[in-house]
Amino acid sequence: KKSLATFARDEISFDISKKYGNSFLTTDVAMSLPFIPQNKKNRSAGLNVSGLLWEGGYTSDNQFQLKHSYKEYIFWIVEYLLGQGYKIYLIPHVYETNKSNSIECDYRASKKLLENFNWTMVFCLCGNTL
Repeated sequence: KKSLATFARDEISFDISKKYGNSFLTTDVAMSLPFIPQNKKNRSAGLNVSGLLWEGGYTSDNQFQLKHSYKEYIFWIVEYLLGQGYKIYLIPHVYETNKSNSIECDYRASKKLLENFNWTMVFCLCGNTL
C-alpha cells in the first residue's frame, strides 16, 4: 500500500495490484536485459532454479505433469555448461518469507543443487551467501 507503483508479469497479478493504485502490466525484467556476446575464454551463464518445480509442485508428485524430471534437467544443464567452460550464476527469484518450509523457495533449491557441484564454478547471486 505504500509503494509508488506495482509491476506485474501476468494478468491475474495485474488485476489484483490495480486496487492498490499505480499498476503496470509488463514483461519479466530479465527479458529486457541487454545481450552481450561473451569472450569464449570467459563465459558465464545465469540460471534460476525454480523451488516449486524442484519440489514437484505443491503436491510433491510432479503436479504440473512435466514430461521429464526437472531435477535431472537442471543437473544436465549445469553439467553441460560446466563442460563447455562456463561459470554458472544461480539467481533465485523466490525466497521464503518466514521460517516455514516454503516449497516455492528458489534459494533453497539452488542450495540443494550446489551440494552436487564444484563451488569454484557455480555461484549464487543473492543477498545471503550459501
